[in-house]
Amino acid sequence: MTGLSQRTAFGLLSWTHEMPLLSRSEHCSTHTATGNHGVRDVSGDGLLRGTFHVSEPDVACLRRTDGGVLKLLWARGAEMGVTCVCQVPVAEGKSVQQTVDQLHKKLEQLGAVKQGSFFVDCETYHATGNASGQPSKLLYVMHNSETPLSCMALFEGGPYLTADANFDVLMVKLKSHFQNAKGHKVESRGARYRYCDFLVKVGTVTMSSSARGISVEVEYCACVVPGDCWNLMKEFMQSFLGSNVPEIPSVFTSKPEGLFAPADCMDTMSQYLELFSKVRKQQVLPGSSVR
Repeated sequence: MTGLSQRTAFGLLSWTHEMPLLSRSEHCSTHTATGNHGVRDVSGDGLLRGTFHVSEPDVACLRRTDGGVLKLLWARGAEMGVTCVCQVPVAEGKSVQQTVDQLHKKLEQLGAVKQGSFFVDCETYHATGNASGQPSKLLYVMHNSETPLSCMALFEGGPYLTADANFDVLMVKLKSHFQNAKGHKVESRGARYRYCDFLVKVGTVTMSSSARGISVEVEYCACVVPGDCWNLMKEFMQSFLGSNVPEIPSVFTSKPEGLFAPADCMDTMSQYLELFSKVRKQQVLPGSSVR
């Protein structure tokens, strides 16, 4: 295994090759680790194999398990940049796929390079057995391919939490308290482009296998403070979105510190949740077959 990496909501993890285990006498102790540490991989349990790296400030917290392996608790560094998620209308006389292809062509003409694909999905749950008679809050469980080891849970109006991928298993065990709203799953899938310090993701938003809209996510990776880079992001988005450039996302302006509060991955997911809530109410669009 060489050159592999995974990005979580807490940082960028990469590992290169298998390392020997450290002393078993250290098991079940918690370490704050800097630099490179041998980490073994146990599939499906969030354990990694090889040399562990995080970007500056290069700090991670690992826990030794009874089996003598190190498990990641958290890593600081490689934060996500400032993101803007918006819905792009289908071009007049065009289908969803034709409009997506047009956006791809504009990005490639700018010099953007395609770097794989992405997806963001959202499952809706509602609380069961509400004795108070008050409408219960909906719970949204979301996943983002950009943070494959993480799962985000967002209550309607807050609070929000970030957990590992085993949170999906927990929701199954809590089915007597939270019922999955069948047929309400929404997802966005599409191509991922890199242009200098920008990441651009153009996705087709689908529900029940029918296209409901087009999403565009733009991330400026070189900054985490929206107030310092929004004008630059807006200028870049105008180059391929034209008049469809959105206003600055309300998730930034509603914070106590305003535009100068650092952005995080939950800001991105909140924007996708807002977009998904809108498309749920829309009718199926022309040319909605998903290929």
